[in-house]
Amino acid sequence: MASLSPGVQPTSLNNVSLFPYFFHEVIMRIAMYLGILLASWSLASSEESTPATLVLTNISVSERARSHSPAVRAGRAEVEASSAQRSAQLSPFLPQVGARMDYRRWGSEPDMGTRHSYQGQIQVEQQLLTFGRLRSTRSLTADAIRAAETDLYGDQRDAALRALIALEGYRFAQATVTVAQARLEQRQGEYADAQKLFEVGNVPMLDVREARINVARAEDSLAQVRADAQRARADLAAALAMEEQAFTVADDLARPNDLDAILAQAHEHLLDGIDLERLTIARESTQTQADLELIDSLPQVSGIAAATTSGSRLNDMDDDWYVGIGLSWTLYDGGGRYARRNAQQANLRRIQAQRDAILDERQRELAVIQADASALAARIALQESIISDTEANYEDARVLYQTGEITLTRVGEAGLAVVEAQFNRNRYLFEESVLAHRLQAFME
Repeated sequence: MASLSPGVQPTSLNNVSLFPYFFHEVIMRIAMYLGILLASWSLASSEESTPATLVLTNISVSERARSHSPAVRAGRAEVEASSAQRSAQLSPFLPQVGARMDYRRWGSEPDMGTRHSYQGQIQVEQQLLTFGRLRSTRSLTADAIRAAETDLYGDQRDAALRALIALEGYRFAQATVTVAQARLEQRQGEYADAQKLFEVGNVPMLDVREARINVARAEDSLAQVRADAQRARADLAAALAMEEQAFTVADDLARPNDLDAILAQAHEHLLDGIDLERLTIARESTQTQADLELIDSLPQVSGIAAATTSGSRLNDMDDDWYVGIGLSWTLYDGGGRYARRNAQQANLRRIQAQRDAILDERQRELAVIQADASALAARIALQESIISDTEANYEDARVLYQTGEITLTRVGEAGLAVVEAQFNRNRYLFEESVLAHRLQAFME
């Protein structure tokens, strides 16, 4: 073993202070945790400052339209107003408390007392017998609230339908952009074919220029449909009251699920619906109003209690009180009550006629939707078949042009047939989706 120099003692852990190392380790860990916290806070702040992109689906569009539409907000305010009006219309049947204070100063000194006179009174009046007025008023106010709520449901239904149609319109516009892009790619491929054939002397320069013109026209069409898509996007944003928020659409244009099942369900809801519910409430309210006109021919009985104080000196007043029963009875009002009742009866007949008209319209609308749905299903299937054949024809036409067997014009016609079939298929998909949304609204 190596010997130690004289005077040098072996180093021992017991002789070395560990405090500097421990302190340094603690400081480093604290700094690391603070750095993590600061980084997390910075990331959270950046996420909060950058609004999240909203992903729109059929469900989210319907829900947002039902809650953010200006018409829906107005409908909620109407419900609140009707609820407040209910309290106002029922208030006459609650105790009516009144107070009055009088002070008089006479022009000349009376023989006894002073020239001053004071009087105060508090009176409570409560209707005791209303003969059905209270019940009818409660029914009328409840009907008013139900009518406002039904109108709100109708506003929500209409707002959701408008937004969903706007959503399908945007999807259709995006699908049209895709078709226009495919058309541009067709034209660019034809232009490349014409250039190659011109270089080897198989076609004249006329074909090259014609192909270049076709590319420019395809670019122009693409620019137009992109502008249409932006307008459709703006319409969707306006329908959802979200002009400032970024959003994307989750799904592409596609056929609705179980349209036949929705149609069958709609037949079961033929006698339901918000529009019919409105008339039901109106009929009940009108009948109650007609009954109230007869009730108004009966008396009203009220109980009255009052306390009074009077005198010429505030420190020497005379107190008194009384209780009693009051009866108010309009025996004849010139025939106004019966005229108003007859008017209400006429309104009942009008409401029934409106209900019959709405039922007829709902039957007609459902029959039209069913016929359109059947036709669209057949036309979509036909367009799918046409797309398959026209795409094959276009590929063959490109080959035949390259071999010099057909002209560039014939190739363009084959490509146009593909685009037309794709556009028609997308248009029918859009119309079928709108039918599905109309059916859903029909059942509300």
